[in-house]
Amino acid sequence: MERCVAAGFTLTVPTALERAGDFSQSTRNGVIRTIFDPLTSTGTSGTRTAFTGTSFPIARFDPTALKLLAEMPLPNLPGSQDNLQGFKVNQTSYWNFSERIDWQPTEKWHTFFRYGQFKAILLESNPTGKLLLPVNGSHRFGMSIAADSVYTISPKLCLMSALTITN
Repeated sequence: MERCVAAGFTLTVPTALERAGDFSQSTRNGVIRTIFDPLTSTGTSGTRTAFTGTSFPIARFDPTALKLLAEMPLPNLPGSQDNLQGFKVNQTSYWNFSERIDWQPTEKWHTFFRYGQFKAILLESNPTGKLLLPVNGSHRFGMSIAADSVYTISPKLCLMSALTITN
């Protein structure tokens, strides 16, 4: 069985100004965020100095952070919160097999054997083509084997043996 479902998403990603170190338009609950210089901490009280003009000098950006930033999608909505919306396609592929065999060689002896196996692949598309968009997915496999044998010795006494294996 195969199924595809479109699922909407809303994320917050850095704006073009924020990617350049300018946080003067970045608000949280209607208030412009203050950006502090981590290198100015006094150490004892933890007091830091705010950057002038709410701008972080791009020369101080870590080169690895810049490479990661390039792999994040750009916003497609205004603002600095919930500014990326789109649709992902969730694709599900599922296969299942299950069989049970019952056998009664005599009136007093009953036995059964069961085998089951499933495979599920869940994949979510990335509509942006960027590497740092969170996507989900999994490959799942399961198997089970069970057997049971019961022999009735008398109306009040039975002998039973059972085996179960799961993966």
